[in-house]
Amino acid sequence: MLTQVVQLIGWKGPNDRDTIIRKEQLEESIVRLQKMSSELEEIGGSVGKYVHNKGINTVRDVLVVLRRLARLHNHAVIYKRASKNKNNTPVYLYQLI
Repeated sequence: MLTQVVQLIGWKGPNDRDTIIRKEQLEESIVRLQKMSSELEEIGGSVGKYVHNKGINTVRDVLVVLRRLARLHNHAVIYKRASKNKNNTPVYLYQLI
């Protein structure tokens, strides 16, 4: 299940340490993950309970589900804060480890 979720978001697989994902890609994956919500609920544990109670409607929901799934498979999701332009507009970059 982790492999499917990670590939829907934009990584090549759970062991892809080189690809960096931006918030826009997480926003695009919301609709695709909503279609998988019944499968995610079947996982049980904290992932299934979260999807059942809250659903997947925001980027935060995507990150919660992704982090919990990654933790079940001994992976983690980290982020780095970068600035987009001279105005120091923050951009968050996400990476699997």
